[in-house]
Amino acid sequence: MKNLVWYSCNISMKTLALIIGNNNYRNSQNLINAVNDAKSVAEKFVLLGYDVILKNDCNISDAASTLTEFSNALTAYDVGIFFFAGHAFQIDSENYLAAIDCPFDVLDKLNWKYHSIPLNDVINILKEANNQVNIIILDACRDNPFNVGSRGFSSNELAPIFAPRGTLIAFSTSPGEKSKDAGIDNHSIYTGAILKHIDEKFLSIEEFFKRVRTTVYNLSGGTQTSWEHTSLIGDFFFNRGQLAYSLSLPYDESVVKDNQYIIDGSDISFIIRDLKSCDWNKQNPAIHRFLRMNVQDIDKNQQFILGRNILQSSGHAFEVQKYVEDLANKILKFSINGENHVLNGILFEIYFNSYGEFRVQNFKNYHLDLIFPLQINPVFVSSFKFIQNALIPYVDNLFYIPDCTNNKRSVDIKVKEEEIEDFSGSKIKKQRIERVVISTKDITVPFLNKYSLYDANEETLKVSLSDYLTIPQYLLQVNSNIPITNAFYDRTKASTSDNDEWNVFGDL
Repeated sequence: MKNLVWYSCNISMKTLALIIGNNNYRNSQNLINAVNDAKSVAEKFVLLGYDVILKNDCNISDAASTLTEFSNALTAYDVGIFFFAGHAFQIDSENYLAAIDCPFDVLDKLNWKYHSIPLNDVINILKEANNQVNIIILDACRDNPFNVGSRGFSSNELAPIFAPRGTLIAFSTSPGEKSKDAGIDNHSIYTGAILKHIDEKFLSIEEFFKRVRTTVYNLSGGTQTSWEHTSLIGDFFFNRGQLAYSLSLPYDESVVKDNQYIIDGSDISFIIRDLKSCDWNKQNPAIHRFLRMNVQDIDKNQQFILGRNILQSSGHAFEVQKYVEDLANKILKFSINGENHVLNGILFEIYFNSYGEFRVQNFKNYHLDLIFPLQINPVFVSSFKFIQNALIPYVDNLFYIPDCTNNKRSVDIKVKEEEIEDFSGSKIKKQRIERVVISTKDITVPFLNKYSLYDANEETLKVSLSDYLTIPQYLLQVNSNIPITNAFYDRTKASTSDNDEWNVFGDL
């Protein structure tokens, strides 16, 4: 099909985007930047790991076949995205996205809709796919047809739209406003703002579009305000760090993204398969088969993916746990020329998932107190330097990065003694946790909402803090105003405000 381009890549939430940019309309109603917008958004989405269908200057026949292709493919994905840059209008409370052969010179607007994509058709395609997340982005004007340099063709604004559950619909303008065809480089103001902000890591989709809206408003001098309608449930991030992650790792893509690893029939590949199985009946024998192999028979890529799967299987299989408990001795033979690829794999698995993506907050915190002490052992320093470099793009999203020292990290906790009623109605003295702070970051609400703490002492708090912060317990120092012996958290009295008697010191 002419001008139809497929790009493909993998991501943990499999995402398919259909992107259409229409410039060359009939009868001098051409746009300048819609195709540029579509191409640049497609390129950015490819870098983000999305599968992309790109269609430029789409007539109504092309539009129908492209939508069919999109609909048929979408059921295999978790996220669906539709992006349109071009002219739009509404007739009889129905919204339409104009194909390039739309006859705007014909006064009978009924002819327009036969050469346009009904927006409801796009919404229904996404709804019927039953994906976790659906996103529609419309860089189309909602104003009058003959405003030079705008993207609208109706004297009426686009009709109200209902977003089905799990769907966000984003508009380049608020109702009745013009959407400018130029403004940022060779892009519209709206798409240009999207491209600027999409490089920012770990922005929730709501915060992302808020920042886009601010940029659009400021750069348009207040004449254009983007707008969203959403019924999304849960979180979605366009950029989960994969765009910023440009570090060149010394391993094949099939082990960095180990979901792509192929069993080739060798003994080591079957060991890797069994360790990956999440079945301890297979994992336990696999680790013993691994112990009997010669180092010379396992290349660095195999060692790396073995390390990854030793860590993930150690959360289930007893024999693999025993291996990790004696890790320094067990992996010593793999330290060659200052490198240890097995340990590199173990450390990488803590922070990155099977698609090679940063885990954001869901780190694999197995056996931190057994693994991280190796960072002060000169034999293993190179592995901790390796993970330090791999984590550079994500430093703002981590409380701790291994630094080859035993320097502790302070967590300051304020508790208040008070008398409460227990379950039997008797009065007992307890300690209510008021604040939890690491360095200058107050983590009280997110931390204590994640863990149910009713009768915690300092040691039990350390267990939860270690898991939340991805810091081994032996490197945590808890500083409290009184000894913590039976602390609890009362969400109804939670406060994140500063007060005069609570000063936070420390260095992250």
